[in-house]
Amino acid sequence: MAPPLALRQGFSVGGGIEIERERERERREAEESAVSAAPLSPLPPLPLPFPLAVARAAAPAMELSPALELLDEWLSSAPYASAFTITAIKATASDLIAQTREQSVEQAGRSAEGGGKTRRAHGRTALSVSPRTLATLPALLELPDIVWRRTTAFFLYGGLYQGATQYYLFNECFPRWFGTSDDLATLATKVLFDQLVLTPFLCLPVAYLIKAIAFAESPAEGLRRYIADVKEDLLIKYWLIWTPAQCFTFGVVPPQYRIAFIALVSFFWLIILSTISARDDAALS
Repeated sequence: MAPPLALRQGFSVGGGIEIERERERERREAEESAVSAAPLSPLPPLPLPFPLAVARAAAPAMELSPALELLDEWLSSAPYASAFTITAIKATASDLIAQTREQSVEQAGRSAEGGGKTRRAHGRTALSVSPRTLATLPALLELPDIVWRRTTAFFLYGGLYQGATQYYLFNECFPRWFGTSDDLATLATKVLFDQLVLTPFLCLPVAYLIKAIAFAESPAEGLRRYIADVKEDLLIKYWLIWTPAQCFTFGVVPPQYRIAFIALVSFFWLIILSTISARDDAALS
């Protein structure tokens, strides 16, 4: 073992120069040791397209406000209860908005037929307002007559299927069936399975079955109405909205936030679904 530097000074020729050289050598060795001992941070693989990879890499670094921290803790600690609550409330709100919109359009149509007469005046279309038209205005301001059976059906569908069942499927089953890789092949497999298998054979039929039960109809009647809507435009509208949305769900969104993100998108989708599935509600009522 070499003696300390202070002891070596007396045995060195040109002690000052030798001491400086020793110090420089020891400094370089210390720096090299520190660099070699420090763990290298491997670059994250980028199997996804660059924008998706950047979004996922940036997500953990985001600072959450206290309210979002509480939400994150709730979503992580009580996944099924939070999924049911969020999606049930969301589905109820979507149906109420759809019913309000439908009745507003219907009342406006009655008002136009009853008292609104159009005439051409100087190349413009004018609306003549009669006492009968004015008499219908209070009806437009009244609260709509909500079909609560229909709202109950969407409450149950939102909580039971879109919340609890989809959480189980997407966060428990999909990783076992398709793996946890983020490559494009796995992402495409998940999206295609969801859109071409789950959607036509589970997701949408369940909505019609629950609604038929809420209206005291047979499951066969619910399936009949589902097939009739599929023959028109139901699946086309679904795929236009949900194919890009599910690419984002499985490619970017962390597992604990997936149901919340789906609830955000399905808030608008369920307004459409509520309207489409209500085409024959007069028969059920």
